Amino acid sequence: MGDETLGAFFREADAIAQRIREWNEYRLEQEIAAKKRTLDIQVEKTSDAKAVKLAYQKLEKLQAWNEAQKTRKQLLEQRSEQFKSNVFWFGQWLGSGLSGVFVYLTTAAMAAVASLALGINLPSIIACKNDTGICYQLRLNKSSVVLPHQVEQVLKEYERSKKRNR
Repeated sequence: MGDETLGAFFREADAIAQRIREWNEYRLEQEIAAKKRTLDIQVEKTSDAKAVKLAYQKLEKLQAWNEAQKTRKQLLEQRSEQFKSNVFWFGQWLGSGLSGVFVYLTTAAMAAVASLALGINLPSIIACKNDTGICYQLRLNKSSVVLPHQVEQVLKEYERSKKRNR
């Protein structure tokens, strides 16, 4: 049922795109005809060689513009086909089940990273081997990290506070 619905959708989209292309071609032809009529009227009014030359240059510019519009139209058609191809690929990917595996693995990786970061940042004090390791680098409050050369000082402070509380 999904393939039939997508097929009907894309057939309708292609029909609409074809009507738009035909309308744009008709409009382009009308504009070119109007500009040619304008040039013909200008040439008839003046028999000066300069006017004829100018009209010829304008006609050349118009033809160049017409070619540019055709090239633009071809590029738009290519983009449309590429988009349609990408939509079909995405639909196949969703339907294949690989999307579920990808989402599951991505979620598992994010949960692992989040739990690692929480595990390092949640305790009030943590001991790390050195200040270049991942334990120290992932810690947000680096002042609460105990490094090996600070162990003696921390133990002394602990003993002092223990004696004061007695």
